Amino acid sequence: MNVYHAIFHYYWIQHLVFLLWNVLILVTKIILFVFVIFSLSLFFHFFLIKFQNKKKNNKIKIACNSLCQKCNGPLSTNCVACPNSKYLFNGECLDDCPFGYFISGSQCQGPIFVLFFCFRLSSNKCNII
Repeated sequence: MNVYHAIFHYYWIQHLVFLLWNVLILVTKIILFVFVIFSLSLFFHFFLIKFQNKKKNNKIKIACNSLCQKCNGPLSTNCVACPNSKYLFNGECLDDCPFGYFISGSQCQGPIFVLFFCFRLSSNKCNII
C-alpha cells in the first residue's frame, strides 16, 4: 500500500466518522424533540382533565369576592347578586344606592330624574312625582 492509498483511506474513514457523528446528533435531536412533545401533550392532557373536573353544569366555579353572594369573576365589581342588606349597583354590592338611584328589591335602579324625586331619608326610597 502506498502513501496515497493510506491518505485516501484516512480521509475516507475521517469522513465516515464525521457522517456517523452527525447522524447520531440528528437522531438524538429527534428523540429529544419527540420526548418534549410527548411530555407537553401529557401535561396539557392532565391539565385539561383537571380543569374539566372543576366544571359543574358547564360553568367554571369562580371564587367570588367576599362582598358578593354570586359573581361572574373574582373582583368586587363582578357581583351579580348581593348578600342581605347590600344592593347591587353596576356589578358592586353597596350599603346604599348612589344619589338619584332607588332601591328595587336588592338592586339600585334609575336614575330617571324627570319622573321621580329621591329623598335621602332613613329608607333611601324614591317617591314618584
